[in-house]
Amino acid sequence: MTLTTQQQTPRSSRTLAAIFIAAALALAGFLSLGIWQIERLAWKEALIARVAQHVNAAAVPAPGPEVWPRLQREADEYRRLQLTGRFVHERETLVRASTELGSGSWVLGWRRLPWRLTLWTWSRLKGRPRTRPGPGEV
Repeated sequence: MTLTTQQQTPRSSRTLAAIFIAAALALAGFLSLGIWQIERLAWKEALIARVAQHVNAAAVPAPGPEVWPRLQREADEYRRLQLTGRFVHERETLVRASTELGSGSWVLGWRRLPWRLTLWTWSRLKGRPRTRPGPGEV
C-alpha cells in the first residue's frame, strides 16, 4: 500500500480577497459591538444613579397639569410622588390567587385623583378579605 500525496493548488487571488474582506467586515462588526457596549455601560450607570437618587428621595406632591409641559424626563422620571384621591368602590374587584409562593388576596381597584385622572391600584390583603377601607380620601 502506497500513500499518494495530492498536490495542493494555491488559492486564487479572488478567494484570498473574499476571505480578507469577510474577515475585515467581521472585525469591524465586533469592534462596533464592543464600542456600543462601552457606551451602553456609561448610559446604564447614569440611569442606575438617577433611579437610586429619585427612589431614595422623599415623596413630593404630584405636579398639577399646569406643570406637565415643563416636566423633563431626566429630572422627573422615577420621582416618588404623594397622591390623594378617593376610592371608586363600585369598580373594584376582589382577587384570590394561589401560586408556588403561596396564596393571597388582592383588591384591584380604582382611585379617582384630582385633575379628573383615575388611577388603577392594587392592595394585598392580609388573611381573608373581610373589610375594605370606607369611602373617603386616601
